[in-house]
Amino acid sequence: MKYTTLICLLFFTIITSNAQNVLIAKYNFLHVRDTTQPENYTTEEMLLITNTNKSIYKSFTLDAYLNEQSDLNANNNSKRVVKIPKVTTEQLFLNHNTKEIVTIKPLMEDTFGIKSPLQSINWQLIDSTKQIGNLNCKKAIGEFKGRIYTCWYSPEIAVRSGPWKLHGLPGLIIQANDEKNQVSFSLISLKQTNDKDILLPKNLTYVTEARYAEIKESFLSNASGFFGGVTNTKEKNIQVQSKSNKSSSKKKFNNPLELY
Repeated sequence: MKYTTLICLLFFTIITSNAQNVLIAKYNFLHVRDTTQPENYTTEEMLLITNTNKSIYKSFTLDAYLNEQSDLNANNNSKRVVKIPKVTTEQLFLNHNTKEIVTIKPLMEDTFGIKSPLQSINWQLIDSTKQIGNLNCKKAIGEFKGRIYTCWYSPEIAVRSGPWKLHGLPGLIIQANDEKNQVSFSLISLKQTNDKDILLPKNLTYVTEARYAEIKESFLSNASGFFGGVTNTKEKNIQVQSKSNKSSSKKKFNNPLELY
């Protein structure tokens, strides 16, 4: 690879997590979606909200954007036409007690949930350490969905969580890279809140993956209705602008996060 991943890691306080503490970790996510153009990688800031039993992983970039548009619109009574940035819209809810993952997919003003088993990762713990910020970290290697990841985790932060679907190490995952340097997660900041639990969104409609695909296709078949409305309750006065239609071709990428 001809690029260098920049790690903007802040110095943060060592935190011992328990069931009464919720940690908010922000990561820089990097992904080469097209191996024929490795220099055109995408980056996004992501949030992991976690305690010892549960976690939610979602786009910080999208949250910040929606909050900004909502604030701007508060002083403007008319609908504003805005272009939604290319970001991750789905969220992941991991429950280590029930060993279940819920993929949360918003579609217009509805929010769907798809349940699946939380797949364990067979981590190999390596006798190697390094300091990241003011955290003493240990190394682990594991295979997940067709990629081999090298992770640095901190036993000083006693949660089993990490960015995306990476989990199961005896400490928070601080950094993770696949062996081809096509996917990476790097911790930017970490803070603790007094929240006592992590909850799924309200009014979540559970469906299967196949059923969700049918519902989405139904929306997409009516492009004017799908793209002429609002995306969620935060954007009730924000009209979405999109160039998508039935005749437009969606760009294909050859390197998804999950290779199988």
